[in-house]
Amino acid sequence: MSMRTSRSTIGAVAAGLAVAASVAVPATSASAQPAPGPGTTLPGGLTWEPYRSQPFQVAAGQRCAFPVAGEPVKDEEQIATLATFSDGSPRHQVITGDLRFRYTNLDTGASVEHDLNGTGFIEYGTDGSMVQRLVGAAAVGFRATDRFPKGIWALDGYHEVYFAPDGGYREIRVDAGTEHNVCTDLD
Repeated sequence: MSMRTSRSTIGAVAAGLAVAASVAVPATSASAQPAPGPGTTLPGGLTWEPYRSQPFQVAAGQRCAFPVAGEPVKDEEQIATLATFSDGSPRHQVITGDLRFRYTNLDTGASVEHDLNGTGFIEYGTDGSMVQRLVGAAAVGFRATDRFPKGIWALDGYHEVYFAPDGGYREIRVDAGTEHNVCTDLD
């Protein structure tokens, strides 16, 4: 699940965790106002649409030392396209809304839930890259080949995460907040 976004005003990233090649960004930060309901037209004719984070499962060693599953427990996210490319595909999007995600160690059954109450601004590059600007609580999965330690990282504050074209690598380019590896909660 890919997303695209970037814009001037920041509310709060959207989705939870899309392990494949994306991220999950969620709800609203403490300083943000709740997003309008689905179908609400924004200034300039933009419209909020429902958005749903997807469950995932990864094998041992891909994110944590053990196999992990993740699933949305509560998902009331919304997405709006702020700008498009000439072909009509999204160039900038924003995702926000209430998201609670459960992560489970598939070996032991241990689980933990995280509120991902942030907003994600996603910007898609013409080269297939993506930048996610995450404000508030969000989560991102990193692999051993990425430029950040492997794990499922619960983020809070402001982070810019770069996704190289064709899934080459991921890295946190701006870190103005906290990071916590969810794998340590499940070990």
